[in-house]
Amino acid sequence: MTDKQALTKARNHIQQHGFCKGALADADGRVCTVGALAAAVFGDPHSTRESEQFYSAIRALEDTVGVRNIVNWNNDPSRTESQVIAGFNKAIKAQN
Repeated sequence: MTDKQALTKARNHIQQHGFCKGALADADGRVCTVGALAAAVFGDPHSTRESEQFYSAIRALEDTVGVRNIVNWNNDPSRTESQVIAGFNKAIKAQN
């Protein structure tokens, strides 16, 4: 799976299930950015095992939105689902 594929699947997962903060996924199935990427790469938002593909997609998103820690960016009190989707869209577009 390429970074573009992982980012696209993760974005789609958030669009389908919703966005949350402070957890990989909540009881209603909403996911954070990392949970969405885990769902995209591993098929499970709670699975964050070691994987170059998983970390590569995280780095691609971090680089695009200009942060060093995507978890802190996701959990910022002012962060909205629309901003997260926009970040994913920008990261997807940046992939060649």
